[in-house]
Amino acid sequence: MTPSDQRDPGWGKALRLTRPLGSARRSSDRARDGITAARVVFLSFPAALILISVALLLIDPDFEVTTLPAVIVAAATATGLAGITVVNGRTLDCEDAATAYRTSMLLKTALAETPVLAGFVLFFLDGTYLTFLLGVVISIPSFWLAAPRGADIDRRQQQLNDAGCMVDLWEALRVSAPRSN
Repeated sequence: MTPSDQRDPGWGKALRLTRPLGSARRSSDRARDGITAARVVFLSFPAALILISVALLLIDPDFEVTTLPAVIVAAATATGLAGITVVNGRTLDCEDAATAYRTSMLLKTALAETPVLAGFVLFFLDGTYLTFLLGVVISIPSFWLAAPRGADIDRRQQQLNDAGCMVDLWEALRVSAPRSN
């Protein structure tokens, strides 16, 4: 058991708060800590992809895929993974580590969506559902790399420590939940 296992609120509450088409949430249901709030925001992206996948399947269930769209989706995947690697390599700003971590997570999530977006555009140009589905399936590892997992927070904490920053990233994320109006 690592020290982060004792500090990590887990994904359970974030999963409960990210119900697609769920009932209206009361203010008491909102995430009380920044880690859970970041996970709720992150989970909204894959949840939206599931809903879009169902909608596109209803529009045109053509299951052919041609070579050019597959190559374009693969190139988009490579671009997204390269971008995630660059973002992961940058050390967070010590002055506001929690905000820097959330910004990094959102940027990595956007990069993880690159193959999905390519597949979405190609779906409308090429007319095949499998092109979009290919983008969804091969973006799963990218989403895993972008997720605010405990191991990722530990790795970013180690980067901060190596840079001489004594900020406790776990605590900074926990107490700095973004506020909504």
